[in-house]
Amino acid sequence: MLIKMNPKRIISIDAYRGFVMLALVIGNTWVFRQLAKEFPNNKHWAFLSDQFSHVPWNGVSFWDLIQPSFLFLAGLSIPFSYSKRIERGQTITDLLGHAIYRSIVLILLGLYISSPFEHFKNIHFNNILVQIGLTYIFAFLVVKNNPPTQLGIALGILTICWGAFALYPLSDHGLEYSTGSTQVNILHFSGFFAHWNIDTNLAASFDQWFLNLFPREQPYRPSIGETYTINFIPSVANMIFGLTAGEFLRTNKSQLRAFKYIAGSGFICILLGLLLGQMLCPIVKSIWTPSWAIYSTGWSLCLFSCFFWLIDVKGKRRWTFPLVVVGMNSITIYCMSMTGGWWFLKYWKLFLGEGMFDGTDGLIWSAFAVVFSLWLVCVILHRIRLFIRI
Repeated sequence: MLIKMNPKRIISIDAYRGFVMLALVIGNTWVFRQLAKEFPNNKHWAFLSDQFSHVPWNGVSFWDLIQPSFLFLAGLSIPFSYSKRIERGQTITDLLGHAIYRSIVLILLGLYISSPFEHFKNIHFNNILVQIGLTYIFAFLVVKNNPPTQLGIALGILTICWGAFALYPLSDHGLEYSTGSTQVNILHFSGFFAHWNIDTNLAASFDQWFLNLFPREQPYRPSIGETYTINFIPSVANMIFGLTAGEFLRTNKSQLRAFKYIAGSGFICILLGLLLGQMLCPIVKSIWTPSWAIYSTGWSLCLFSCFFWLIDVKGKRRWTFPLVVVGMNSITIYCMSMTGGWWFLKYWKLFLGEGMFDGTDGLIWSAFAVVFSLWLVCVILHRIRLFIRI
C-alpha cells in the first residue's frame, strides 16, 4: 500500500511513533505477564514479561524506554511544527499561546485518564500525557536557541536536578511503601548513591507531601515501580535532546549525514549514561536520574536512527503503513487503549463466541483482538484523512 504524503515529510518519525505506541498498547494487555505466570518454566515468556514490565528500581527494560521515546519524539517534532507555523504567518505570540494550550490539554487529558470516574480523587501527575504536558512548554521556550545553547540548557537542568538529590538529607526513617518493606529493603544503594534510594529520595518525599494535598480515599504512599511528579523537570532534557535532533534533521540536506550524526550521538549518550551511572548517580527511571535521562535518550536516538536509515535514507516505505497509521493518530489510540480498549473484546466474543477467548490460548487471542481493533480504528481514521491532534 502506498502512502500519499508530503514528500518532505520524514516518514520515519511517524513510523517510530507508531512502533512505540503499538508496543505500549501490546504491553497494556499484560499478555506476556499472564503467560509467564501460566508457564513459569518457559524462558521465552519470562523474558518477554520482564521486557514489558518496569524494573523495580535501578536498571532498564524495553518497557522503561516507552516514556522517554514519547518525550524524544515530542521534541523531535517541535522544529517542524514551529517552522511550518511560521511559514503560515503565525507570530511568536500565536505559537506560544498554542504551546500553552497544548500543555494544558495534555495535562487535563492525562489527569482524566488516570482517574476518569473518581472526580479527580487519588490524583497522580505521573501519567505519560501529564508529564509531556508539563515538559512541553519548557522545551518549546528553547526552540529559537541554537543547538549548543539548547544542549547547554538541557545539561544545566540535569546538573541542577543531580545537585538537588545529592543535597537532599539522608534519613534513617524511609517512606512507607504500599507494597511493604521487604522488597524496598533490597533496593538500597550504599554510600553517596544512597541519596537515590527508593525510600529516602527527594522525588518520593515530595509526592508524599504534595499528593496528599488533594482529596484522596486513603493517604498517598509511593508504590514500587511508579514514577513521580517532579520527574518532568529532568525529562525536559529528553525533549530538548529530541528538539535538537529534529532541528538537525530539518536543516540538514544530507540524509546519510543526518543518520550518522543521530546514530553516533545515540551510541555516545548510551556510553555516557552508563559511565555516569557508575560515577555520579544510578540509572533509575522512576526518579528520572540524570544518568537515566542521557542513557534513555541514547536508546531513543539509536532506535529512531534505525527507522530513519531504512525508511528515509534507503527509501523503503511500503512496509511502514501499519505503523504510520498509528503514529499519525497516536493520541487517539493512547486514549482509547487506556480508557476503552477492552470494550472491543466484548463484541469479539459476541461474534466469535466466548470459547475462543478461554484458557491459555484465549489470553493471546484476547490481546490480539484488542490491539487489532485499536489499530483498525487508526486505519479507518487514516483512510478518511482524520488526524486528531492537539
